[in-house]
Amino acid sequence: MERSFEARQDVNCSIVSQRRVFAPLGMKGGENGAKGVNTWYRKNGNGEFDAINLGNNGLCRLRKGDIFTVKTPGGGGWGVPT
Repeated sequence: MERSFEARQDVNCSIVSQRRVFAPLGMKGGENGAKGVNTWYRKNGNGEFDAINLGNNGLCRLRKGDIFTVKTPGGGGWGVPT
């Protein structure tokens, strides 16, 4: 699942999450799930965005128009995929 939030005014933003460094493990031969990602898209002076990875725990000061995106990790698989 991916959720994006656009700052409508300057605001402090914090995230505390897991499974951004190590993927969720699969069981009984199942493959690992996807790692999650927390990204701050900060407006630069050129009208574009710089992407900043906040890791699993992060704090940032969003400015009006900045975007914060949370991609949640996928679950690990169960059993050998066929």
